[in-house]
Amino acid sequence: MTKPEGWTSGSPEKIKYLTDEQVSRFFKAIETNPDTQARKRDLALFTLMLSYGLRTAEVPLIRLEHINLQVRPAQIYITRVKRKASKPRLGRWYGLSEKNEAIVRAWLKARRGDSEYLFPTRQSPQISLPYLTNLTERYTKAAELGHINPHMFRHTCGIRLARAGRNAFAIQARLGHVSVLSTQVYVQLASPDRHDEDRRDDSAIEGGDE
Repeated sequence: MTKPEGWTSGSPEKIKYLTDEQVSRFFKAIETNPDTQARKRDLALFTLMLSYGLRTAEVPLIRLEHINLQVRPAQIYITRVKRKASKPRLGRWYGLSEKNEAIVRAWLKARRGDSEYLFPTRQSPQISLPYLTNLTERYTKAAELGHINPHMFRHTCGIRLARAGRNAFAIQARLGHVSVLSTQVYVQLASPDRHDEDRRDDSAIEGGDE
């Protein structure tokens, strides 16, 4: 069967995201970390991943200079990396919500060392992709959840925006997609049942002749 025009590899069947309950349990697992510094780092790390739909390759690129707390609203600069591309492309500044700003401030206050990157580890000045994956698996196990990988936070961001009624272009801007076609999958997943939509369309069209 020929795929419909605009169909992408990110089809609804391949998108895996977290439910609200899973997100809540994951962050509660972070809150139980007895290491204060690691707890505040990881809370800021995964909060930003969820809020801005960060790709795993984008997380290590965030530097201290990419956080601007001197403006209102506070801002974060995210360097976007095209999927399956090794080189980053241009990013943009995003506003930080009051909640996210407070979480970032708490991490900056607890943060130690002279690394130029926002998320260093005790072993490295810059968080690595394997470290991020292991960190996700650690909290997933602590929360007694099924398999969760870091990229699912990006998908969860897209789904939540779509369910909140944001259009594909707004979601595209938030996630940093090159093409809006990559974003349509979230709108598809979050939309009401197709048959219900068809009935509403029929009603709207037929009623237009009255």
